[in-house]
Amino acid sequence: MIQDFQNRFSDAQAVTATASSTYYIDTQVAGNAILPGAYVYINISKAFTTADGGTIICTVDTSTSTDGTTGKVTLLTAPTLTIVTGAAGSAAGVVLLRACIPTGCLRYLFITYTVANTPAAGTIDAGICLSPEILIDGQ
Repeated sequence: MIQDFQNRFSDAQAVTATASSTYYIDTQVAGNAILPGAYVYINISKAFTTADGGTIICTVDTSTSTDGTTGKVTLLTAPTLTIVTGAAGSAAGVVLLRACIPTGCLRYLFITYTVANTPAAGTIDAGICLSPEILIDGQ
C-alpha cells in the first residue's frame, strides 16, 4: 500500500491514554483523498505491553470541528484489542482495522483511541489509502 503522509491520522502515535489521533483530515481540502472506495487503516507499529491487562478500541470519527466537540459521529469501530504482553495479537504489524470509509463524512475525519487499564507501551499508525491490497513489491 502506498501511503501519503498528508493522509495520516497517526504516525507511530503512543497510545497510553484515551485520546484523538495526532492528525485530522479536512475533507474540504483533501481533494480526491476521500474518493468513494478509499480505505482507512489502523495498524500496530510498536508492540503493546501492559502490566495489568488492557484494551484499546479504535473508532473512525467525523465532526464539524477539528477536535470533535461539535457534531461528532462515529463511522466505524474496530474490534476491541485485548493487550496480552508477548501475544501475537498485540505485536507490531497487526492490522486493527482496514475498511472502506462509509458515506456520511462531515468536514473533519479523525481516529479516537479509547483505552482501559493503561498500556505501558505501544504505538499505532493510521491513515487513508486508495488501495490497501496493492503493495510496492507486488505481494
